Amino acid sequence: MATLYSMNIKIAVLLHVFVCSQLKFTYEKDVFHTLQNGESTDDEIITSFKRHHMLKKRQISNSSSGIFRTADNQDFNKTKSNETPQYTGNVVIENHGYYTSKVITKPPDFNEYWVDLNNAKGHEDLVKEYRKAIRVNLNFEFRFYGNNVTKIYIANSGFLSMAQFPHQYLTATQYIAPLMANFDPTISEGSNIFYKDFGDRFVVEWKNLYLQDKNDTTPFHFQTTLHANGTIYFAYKQIPVEVSEIDTNNHPVKVGVSDAYYMDFTRQGVKRRTIYEYNRLEIDFKLVRSGTVVILIPLKTCNIAKDCTTCLTQDDSFDCKWCPMVGRCSDGLDWLRQEWLDQDCDRKAFDDSGKCNISAKEPENNTLSS
Repeated sequence: MATLYSMNIKIAVLLHVFVCSQLKFTYEKDVFHTLQNGESTDDEIITSFKRHHMLKKRQISNSSSGIFRTADNQDFNKTKSNETPQYTGNVVIENHGYYTSKVITKPPDFNEYWVDLNNAKGHEDLVKEYRKAIRVNLNFEFRFYGNNVTKIYIANSGFLSMAQFPHQYLTATQYIAPLMANFDPTISEGSNIFYKDFGDRFVVEWKNLYLQDKNDTTPFHFQTTLHANGTIYFAYKQIPVEVSEIDTNNHPVKVGVSDAYYMDFTRQGVKRRTIYEYNRLEIDFKLVRSGTVVILIPLKTCNIAKDCTTCLTQDDSFDCKWCPMVGRCSDGLDWLRQEWLDQDCDRKAFDDSGKCNISAKEPENNTLSS
């Protein structure tokens, strides 16, 4: 009996080790970024992250308080392309639902997508500190996943954060990443991060950056441009190594965009906020090379419709509904999801334009099957 018990213990230990070795592949590191001086964070709120996507090798959750939670897949939008990529010479086009991506590996005129920022300003904190982010206010409304954004965070790790509220785990979600990686601008005095607002577009340039854990190469040099109509450019002047070979042990490596919504609740007097990533668009690392341009063209989403009829008749790829209780069009997955659920819009929203004249005070006539 003792021998059998000992064998069972060994089997249990081996099984535990095996399971843990497999689980580590479901996590990706979200790293801490310091915000500029004076930028407060919601430190009193316990923040955790959950993923609503189908990719397996992704971090499930992270928390500024050290609390980890498991992910669920109750609702999500596929982050992979909805259609087979179209290859036309040096151009790859994919439909991702929220955006169409167009990757041009050898554009006829690279400078058409690259903006000269030699006279633009930078921010000292971005080049004097490792893993730093600063807030910048835009002079126009930039449309991101259908939401109008006027405030962004520039991170010296090669990405922009579109976070709705300040927190320090900016690599998790809600980002625009031409190349998010473990860059350290303090390695070289020649490193610079410039940005300039042209009124109808905003350009950020990461110039002469080195990877902290692989700084024996030539430096990286790339840009992103945010256009007022929501179009995003990534332009790569110098990518000295294969992106797929960049070490991810100390920092995630991402190329693409991501969005999320958050929901608040209070438990035992403590306010908790969970951020749910509902979409992630990823560009194939093999396509990110020197001289490549990536264009992300926004597609029509529910939340851009401002009235019931437009909501239910516009040509889009979403299951849009109009909720008279909140006066808003949505498919239920956007920044205002908590309000959508709190007002019972998931059940009572209209899906027929013939109901657009019905008053919101008559819910008994509005109920739809959920």
